[in-house]
Amino acid sequence: MGEWNIFGLLVSPLLPCAGFGWLLSFFVRRRLVKTGFYVLVWHESLFNLSLLIICTGVVLELVRLIGNCFI
Repeated sequence: MGEWNIFGLLVSPLLPCAGFGWLLSFFVRRRLVKTGFYVLVWHESLFNLSLLIICTGVVLELVRLIGNCFI
């Protein structure tokens, strides 16, 4: 998976995937707050960072799988 050409600007796939990962983690965090899960979390900031990394990894893997389907 190389760089993406967006209007002549080469962008690493990590940048847009991190944005979508942040968006996904935002909605997951909202759902976890509503269910009361954060009462069980010891360090909320570390949990949020881990959730962001996991969501970004999931988005990157989906982009990689979808990209392989069209090749």
